[in-house]
Formats: sequence, C-alpha cells, structure tokens
Amino acid sequence: MTFKEKVDQHFERLNQRSLCADCFSSRSEFEKEDRQNGKLPTRSNMLLGFHPTQSFDHLDVLVLAESHGGGRSESFYYPNKSFKEELDGLYFYYMNAPIEKFHQQQMRNLLEHMDKHGISWIFTDLVKSYVAKSKDNFKRAIGHCVHYLDEQMSLYKPRIIICMGDHNYSYMAAKFNLPKRAEHGDVYHIPTLNAKLVKVYFPSANTANHWARVDGWEKIKPLLTDV
Repeated sequence: MTFKEKVDQHFERLNQRSLCADCFSSRSEFEKEDRQNGKLPTRSNMLLGFHPTQSFDHLDVLVLAESHGGGRSESFYYPNKSFKEELDGLYFYYMNAPIEKFHQQQMRNLLEHMDKHGISWIFTDLVKSYVAKSKDNFKRAIGHCVHYLDEQMSLYKPRIIICMGDHNYSYMAAKFNLPKRAEHGDVYHIPTLNAKLVKVYFPSANTANHWARVDGWEKIKPLLTDV
C-alpha cells in the first residue's frame, strides 16, 4: 500500500464515524439552515483534510488550521456525491475556484508554492466537527475531536507542521512541552515526532494589515523547501 493509499483509507474511515451527542447538538443550527435551503444534512465539515492528487511516499508538511466547522457558508457538500468527490470540492475551493476571500487567496499562495517545489502536504483542522463559535463550545469541541489529530500526526509522521493560530499553538505547546507563547515564524523541534513545528498567524480579512506587516508567508516559505 502506498502512503497516499494509506492516507485515503484513513480519511475515509474516520469520516464514516458516528457523530457524538455533543457534536450533533452543537451543529443543530447548521442542520436547520441546511433544511431551510433545501440541502441534505452533511458531514462535509468533518473532513479531516485534503491533499494533492499526485502520489507521494512520505508527508513533508501538515498544514494545521483551526476549525472549518464554523464557516457554514463554505460548505463543500454535494448531494449524492462520494467522499472523494467532497474532498475534491474542498481542494477545488482553495486551488481552482474564483478567489472571494482573503484567507482563500493566502492559502492558495502557500499550497501552490508547495506544489511548485514538489512538497507533499495535507491540510487538516484541530477541530473536526461543526461547532458554534463560542469559547465554551470551542473548548468542548477540541476535547471531543483532538484525538483524531493526534492519530493523524502519529500515522502520517509529517516533517513540518504549519501551526496556524493561537488555539492550535496552545494545544501543541501543551502536548509537546513547547513555550506557551510564540510569534509568527517561530520554529520548534518536536522530538517525539521528529518534526519541526512552525507557528504562523492565520490569514484572515480581519488581520490582513497585521499579516502584511509580518510579510505573510515570505519568512515561512524558505523553511518548507528544506525538508
């Protein structure tokens, strides 16, 4: 079995898991919105990530975002389509769809850079379920979902983890005994994974000015070509 086949199998197995009661409850408002808009209930926001279509024998970079679950307007669900087709929809959103949002533009910039340099990557989230964006709900969602991230890191053994945002970094810092605070571009070694962790700010429209002041991906890209 190739590495990519193993990843595909893992994605599909975890995406078929049953919803826990807490996740189901926290996403009820989104299901109501789905029904009002004539959509079928979907688990698309539980996707564990996506990856390039080319085969690869190891994972260079795990891109760790925070939570797709709250961004209901960015649903990648298509009625009567397979799991792989949902993944393709997510990939299309970042790599081919018309750019409508700042984070979409910035993520495409990064992913295209890695593709250009032959860097294998997978995109995933800390929270892998729908979650109403309140502090308490988000904390509970991390508790219910994060062991799936732990399984990903253990199985895929990425050489570099791009850790976007403070929630992600706080979890990783506690798990791997890293400094409690980190700045954009800080790099730490994780001996148990034999991996480097790179802390970055999450690119969003609300923080676009700050993103520009720290030069966005410019100080991050050179770190990725040395894998």
